[in-house]
Amino acid sequence: MNILKRVVRKVKRVVISIAIKIVPLEPALQKFNKEIKDILEATPSRIMGNYYHIEKVINIYNRSFDTSNKGIIVDIGAASGATLKIFATQFPDKEIYGFEPIKSNFKILEKLKDTYPNMHLVNKAVGDTCGELDIHKSKLLDSSSLLPINPSINNAYFKENIKHVDSEQVKLTTLDHEFEPIKNISILKIDVQGYELKVLKGGENLLQKVELIILEAQNHGLYENAPMYFDLDIYLREHGFTLHDIIPSIHQEGKLYEWDAIYINRNLQTGIDD
Repeated sequence: MNILKRVVRKVKRVVISIAIKIVPLEPALQKFNKEIKDILEATPSRIMGNYYHIEKVINIYNRSFDTSNKGIIVDIGAASGATLKIFATQFPDKEIYGFEPIKSNFKILEKLKDTYPNMHLVNKAVGDTCGELDIHKSKLLDSSSLLPINPSINNAYFKENIKHVDSEQVKLTTLDHEFEPIKNISILKIDVQGYELKVLKGGENLLQKVELIILEAQNHGLYENAPMYFDLDIYLREHGFTLHDIIPSIHQEGKLYEWDAIYINRNLQTGIDD
């Protein structure tokens, strides 16, 4: 059932129950809050523009790390800027860096600079080497990838919405190249459609300075030669990170295809994460 319909149904039930005095106000509201929280916990992170996964990683950071430090926030795969705006608003005293290679998306991002003075924009893709590379643009632009899109994928939704429609040559850089002098990265967000492991490998020297990582993991073959979720998990655990939580983003016909995974650098964690 659509999440909005589920929430509306819950609201109606509580209002009617209170109106006809079936239940007292306070217990009804407490039960309502718990039911809505349960719905959101099980909700894909980007349904209806919902960025619950970003809200969650911010809450974990505020609870588990020293928020007074001068660490920056890096958003790789910034798209049209929705997550960048959240980071810039929630952390006005931190420098926020957004990487987005597709020119049409980057033009949208440039309009944000006057509103968010702590935002720095880079018109590049991020990987494990510096140079130039073609990005494979899909019908759903935010699902474009530096990896070829598999034309023989069986999933009907993927086949229709994430099919290759064009290519664009983009500049490519690495985290180590861009941030070598940086002492600390508070949050590293990676959403690059199958290129996540190359991003991590291109920042191998920097990872020890990263407190919290949120990245997209996949359990499908949509992008050719893309790492599976366990490849990312193995690499991150080998570099001092531990999995904290996952937030589903694509769940279809009983199978989890994609999710956002939150990893904590266990060597840098300062707070009590309960």
